Amino acid sequence: MRDRLAQEKLYLENEIRTELNFEEIIGESAELRAVLGACSTVAPSGSTVLILGETGTGKELIARALHRMSKRKGANFIKVNCAAIPTGLLESELFGHEKGAFTGAVSKKFRGSKVVGPATTVFSVGADISATAFLSSFIGHGCSSQ
Repeated sequence: MRDRLAQEKLYLENEIRTELNFEEIIGESAELRAVLGACSTVAPSGSTVLILGETGTGKELIARALHRMSKRKGANFIKVNCAAIPTGLLESELFGHEKGAFTGAVSKKFRGSKVVGPATTVFSVGADISATAFLSSFIGHGCSSQ
């Protein structure tokens, strides 16, 4: 009975995801329909996507919709607020560090992509130019400098 309920739950969750990929997004403008159409096109490709926009325009909602439609939908959806991480420590927080790499690094630390595995990661950088530059380099090369 328990296995049957688990299978039914999984089936219903998949049905909901299939029907409601854009359930959190409200609007009917031509511009929004164009964005949602682009999401439907790019999500299955596994490509890196850059979402730009002013504060409060729904960038995270679009990112969640892309995640739900992608091959990574069963994996984690991770949000990283880069503004909350001190300048110079972003790479360490995301990917870990070796003992002695900087003041306060008293032991080896694993983080981010080394532990998480496949996931969708959303970086909120705001006006932090150094974080933007680091993430642009990372995304462009697909690896950290470690």
